[in-house]
Amino acid sequence: MAAWVEWLAGLVSGLLPPAPGTHEAVLEEYRAGGQLRKELDKPPGQQDEELVHRLRLRYRTHQMRNVRAIAHSFGTNAASFEQPADRACCAAVGWVRQRVAASYRALADYHWQWIRQVEEEHAAARARRPSVIVARPALRL
Repeated sequence: MAAWVEWLAGLVSGLLPPAPGTHEAVLEEYRAGGQLRKELDKPPGQQDEELVHRLRLRYRTHQMRNVRAIAHSFGTNAASFEQPADRACCAAVGWVRQRVAASYRALADYHWQWIRQVEEEHAAARARRPSVIVARPALRL
């Protein structure tokens, strides 16, 4: 019975795309980026423009989903550390929790800036135009 359930779970997981932000989703993003880089590295006369366009869209789509999931994760972590501790043994615990929450907030902000730029690059790829710099992601603590 357990073998049947494992086989069915494997079949279903193979049909569904991986959840954004997971290791498998990041590998899909890297795979798409590698295929795009391989096509872009060809001499200009040998590049397939339609394939480059499709690969660029696929790569940016994966990238957008993954970065959003990571930004959301950092925001969730920050919110959990902003809550008061169950047991505070000393004042240093509160200070450490505030610093950790601030670090997670800064990482979340950085990723949201990155998302703005990736969204612009995705829109530019869809419209087949060069992208412009919308945001220069910077980590501020």
